[in-house]
Amino acid sequence: MKITVLGGAGVFGSRLAEMLIRDGHQVTIAGRTSASVTQAAARLGATALILDRRGDLAALRGADVVIDAAGPFHAYGADPCRLARYCVGAGMHYLDLAGDARFCAGITTLDSAARAAGVFVLSGVSSVPGLSYAVVAALAEGLDSVEMIDCAILPGNRAPRGRSVVESILHQTGAGFALTIDGQAVTRRSWSDPQSYALAPEIERRAYAIEVPDQTLFPAYFGARTVVFRAGLELWVTLSHLRATPQGMSERFGPMTFLLGLAVTNGALHFPVRAGRFLGLPMPPFLCPQSIAREYEAEGRFWFDVELRAPLTGRMIVHYRGCLARAG
Repeated sequence: MKITVLGGAGVFGSRLAEMLIRDGHQVTIAGRTSASVTQAAARLGATALILDRRGDLAALRGADVVIDAAGPFHAYGADPCRLARYCVGAGMHYLDLAGDARFCAGITTLDSAARAAGVFVLSGVSSVPGLSYAVVAALAEGLDSVEMIDCAILPGNRAPRGRSVVESILHQTGAGFALTIDGQAVTRRSWSDPQSYALAPEIERRAYAIEVPDQTLFPAYFGARTVVFRAGLELWVTLSHLRATPQGMSERFGPMTFLLGLAVTNGALHFPVRAGRFLGLPMPPFLCPQSIAREYEAEGRFWFDVELRAPLTGRMIVHYRGCLARAG
């Protein structure tokens, strides 16, 4: 088959393209950045196509299947289904690796048109809800009923993460979302409600509630009265690590590292966030948290008060304060 992979030069897209080529398909890697697309295509033995999904999509014609592995799907604007709709109109099958709840639910608006055109449109062919659904369906087979579905994804620190994944993680921090608990709709804050999972003797991971398509889809599909989903990392936001770098002072909270500025106001040192990285990847300025951090002297002691608030929503991520005392 002729298959075009948007985002085929990325972390997940390149792996998918490699497997498709291995299976004998004719693969085209499409993306906006000429250098990365050309390099990935040459390395994998694919065809390169420079294309922006927001622009003219005519170059996609001729493919049997179009796969969107680009993302981040929450940022697809006022017409998120534009690419999928174009594929349906051109008689091409479409699938994507979206894990965004609203995007996956919204793709159903194309169902009638896809059936009439004789093509399929599949959204969420990813960890969620694709793989999570397969696991739950296998476990539920033969059961009279399903009361609770409790899923967690806990990748290790060595697992690769692309920029789109990082943006997807950060954009919903502190935002409210709906889920079903005991048959009732309740609201949670994303990256809240922590729970520990024992993976093996002496191996425990901490995970936090996040919004995924499962909370919207699974109550109806499986008849479950409770559906929860959490995500975590091998090392998450735990201790703060402050150190000096050639660029200035930096502070690390688990996978996030922030470059701090310095200002003196009203006799106190203030440390605004100047830049940030998540798992080593640069964070756009609008996704950096708000820092309200100060250090000062009072009552003969050195005091610190550090507060980080989520980007966009302004909700608290972490807040710690105290003073230093002489040992002994």
